[in-house]
Amino acid sequence: MSPKELITADKFILTHILFRKRLHQRFKERDIYPGQPAILHIINEFGVCSQKDICDKIMTSPASVAVSIRRMQNMGLIEKLTDEKDMRFNKIRLTEKGVEAHNYCRNELKALSDEMLDGFSENEKNEFDRMLVKMIENLSKEEQ
Repeated sequence: MSPKELITADKFILTHILFRKRLHQRFKERDIYPGQPAILHIINEFGVCSQKDICDKIMTSPASVAVSIRRMQNMGLIEKLTDEKDMRFNKIRLTEKGVEAHNYCRNELKALSDEMLDGFSENEKNEFDRMLVKMIENLSKEEQ
């Protein structure tokens, strides 16, 4: 990796750290932990899903997801339903409180994104978005 690439990577990592830190400060008000917004988003997207679906989507260990699921269930954000076809499996869905938490997280993500991109022109925002999509595609090649 050339020094220029390393500097770019360092800037990207620092941006990620600062973004997560600010987001965590906002979520702390609602007792929402860092990994939970992604889980809320996945469950909202699927409607009803399994713990394995969540693990596959966020690429986190089953143990970590299990801890988050248990905590979210205790907070009343999600509920587990026994799968009628296979009693060994549980399906997970958002409660009304979970839907509210998901909407709150999405709004806070949008607000922080807007804050992060303050001063960027629409063209710059579109170009940055295009570059992020390209980076995701580049980094996903090995995943396929």
